[in-house]
Amino acid sequence: MPKYAMIYDAQKCIGCQSCTIACKSENNVPEGFFRLQVKIKGPFGTSPNLHFKFERHSCEMCENTPCVSVCPTDALVFGDLNAPNDSIHQILAQKPHFTRKAHLGTKPKLFVLPENKGGISYE
Repeated sequence: MPKYAMIYDAQKCIGCQSCTIACKSENNVPEGFFRLQVKIKGPFGTSPNLHFKFERHSCEMCENTPCVSVCPTDALVFGDLNAPNDSIHQILAQKPHFTRKAHLGTKPKLFVLPENKGGISYE
């Protein structure tokens, strides 16, 4: 039986909101409600070396994720944790990552690869 999970690479995300729009459209999410949001924080630094941080807050419900296919930077990877040859295994084995609220026993399936420029948020 598949055990689906998603990786969000904060280093690759450009905050374009394509995933938010695809999710709302595909899942008929009512106006004013969201299943996922990419929050933009910043700017940080001083001119001309300014940068932003993009933080994804999302559900973990989909087995057919419309957000992954529309991401222009491949910041999202979807796979089966029970399939040893799935690329999700290689990425999680090679890169530092965290999950949000795991300490609450929620067994989260969204793995976050943190951005290199700032601290890690464990919301």
